[in-house]
Amino acid sequence: MFNKATDKQQLKRYSRVIEEFKKFNPRAIALFGSYGMGLQDKYSHDLDIVVYTDRIPNTNTKKAVFSSICDTSISTVPFPFSIDAFPKQDEFCEVVFKQCRRIELAVSQLVEGNGDNEEEVAIFVYYTKVLYDDGWLKAQKARIGKYPQKLLATTLFSALFSALREAHYHDRAINKRHEPYWAELCINEGLSLLMHAVFAANKTYYGKHKWAEVQCRGFKLKPKNFEQKLLHVMKSRDIAAYQRLALDICTLCQKHYPRECGDVVALDSKLAHIDDYIESQKMTSSKTSMRAEHLS
Repeated sequence: MFNKATDKQQLKRYSRVIEEFKKFNPRAIALFGSYGMGLQDKYSHDLDIVVYTDRIPNTNTKKAVFSSICDTSISTVPFPFSIDAFPKQDEFCEVVFKQCRRIELAVSQLVEGNGDNEEEVAIFVYYTKVLYDDGWLKAQKARIGKYPQKLLATTLFSALFSALREAHYHDRAINKRHEPYWAELCINEGLSLLMHAVFAANKTYYGKHKWAEVQCRGFKLKPKNFEQKLLHVMKSRDIAAYQRLALDICTLCQKHYPRECGDVVALDSKLAHIDDYIESQKMTSSKTSMRAEHLS
């Protein structure tokens, strides 16, 4: 629940919404997104609210509640997709419903080191500001209050290894298969993986890319001039610069977490040799087959 004076003001501001949302029989109600993280600015156009319930309410119940707090003086436009939202004063409120048992399962998996649900748990549990809670959300936050050691190990190794592999995929895309679109995606995916590794090294949950740059500014563990190097790769699409950055991050992570990272660079190098060997064998086999056909 809220403790600070500013939080109490926000709680008062949304008191009507909270009371109406209690008709959904929630275990908790919270702000997520930029408002949940306290990162909202003049460019934040919508307020994100998450409602945690044992059972997701039906469409009619949602419409009835939303219409009771909707600001009818604000004109809206129809969306081409289904969305739970309503206008309120100077804000556009978008609502997401989360089933409690699914969140509990995702939290359990995250604590055990399975990072498949990290983004969901980060966005809808860790980086939230509570508006109402019967104690359920507080309990979930307590379970992930400390970054799990198992998650650190699985994330560091998998993110670094996959990021290194993206450089090989880029080579295959550009120089062998001549697929520039795939090559571009390799760089994008690789940069995301490297950022994820830096987050893990700083024992910070990785949520949306949208907030990563702001969060990263406060990290203690990151390569020198990390942001500038990252921006250079984004703008130049220079695969050599990407590889240097990847190795810088590997070196940093191996220095601070040698057991979790292992010798990920050496493993990547060995697999690259295996790739080359398989390709050479296929080329030799193909040439032999062509000669045989020509002779016949």
